[in-house]
Amino acid sequence: MTNNIQLSQIASGAPLKVKRVKRDSPICGFWKRILALFLDGIFLGVVGIFLGFLFGKQLAQIGGWGRLFGFAISLGYFGLLNSRFGKGQSIGKKITKICVVGYTGEYIPFRTSLLRTTILTLPFFLTGIMLPPSSLITLIRTAIQLFAFGIGLIIISFYSGSTRQFLHDVVCKTYVVKTDTVDPITVNPIDRSLGFLAITLICVLAFCVDIVPRLISKKAFTETFIPQNLQRHLYKMENVSFAYVIVDKAITPKGISSYISANVFYKQEPVVLETKAEQVARVILNGYPQFRDKDIIKITVTYGYDIGIASSWRKHSISLSPSKWRDRLEGKSKEDGSIV
Repeated sequence: MTNNIQLSQIASGAPLKVKRVKRDSPICGFWKRILALFLDGIFLGVVGIFLGFLFGKQLAQIGGWGRLFGFAISLGYFGLLNSRFGKGQSIGKKITKICVVGYTGEYIPFRTSLLRTTILTLPFFLTGIMLPPSSLITLIRTAIQLFAFGIGLIIISFYSGSTRQFLHDVVCKTYVVKTDTVDPITVNPIDRSLGFLAITLICVLAFCVDIVPRLISKKAFTETFIPQNLQRHLYKMENVSFAYVIVDKAITPKGISSYISANVFYKQEPVVLETKAEQVARVILNGYPQFRDKDIIKITVTYGYDIGIASSWRKHSISLSPSKWRDRLEGKSKEDGSIV
């Protein structure tokens, strides 16, 4: 009947009203991509926990570099499965029925998938990596942290329009599409220069956040220099894999209090963490008298591992005033005959 009506309308010369059917875009939406990444994170987390159960002691011995080990695992996982070898689908993408393709709709080569994964995941793994302190490393770490929190991704996502491309998609010329779509990809890719613009903005912002305050305040250089000397000292202690020191002020119910916080990580599990904390406090009080006027000296000793996709820590923290630390250490010294 419908065909007869349309034919009669055409024969009479009347305008033909055709109801247009709206087709869904083949491009995957933002939240489905987040869900797929979340599911992949769960899978990698399970793998990381299993590796930690088997090789926890070995992972603790490599210290902060363990995050690069986790990065290698994620690089192999996403790099292989998101390429043509995995038909563009990690486990999370299989569940959510999406896949990674190139601009012409083909699955991407393995090397392209590796680069795409590196751009996406390397900032995350480097953000928490424990490296020796320096001004250059601080600047790089600040830039990576800003990137990891999504500044680059937000900028690219804002300009990407219907393509839903993030920075790693723009650089590697990829889309994430629905696997059940039958429509060809007709969206126009965004300019790759936006990706480089995002990176430039991140670096400029990192410079403003980290370097400019140091140029304005000479005091910042002084406060940063002294803890670095102490950090180097703590690094040289037996069985220490990483150490960092923070000198700052905090608002308390009694007012503004100054404090020094020393965090020391060990390669091998200490028999008694409390004893290691007292050892660190003794180093600070005996070797760095400039910290004796602080309101609080906080010592945290830690043993465990962090590979990015999983972590396990055993910690012990003690926060005391310098005078109470003195009393505590003097009591220990009388017991073992050592000198505070």
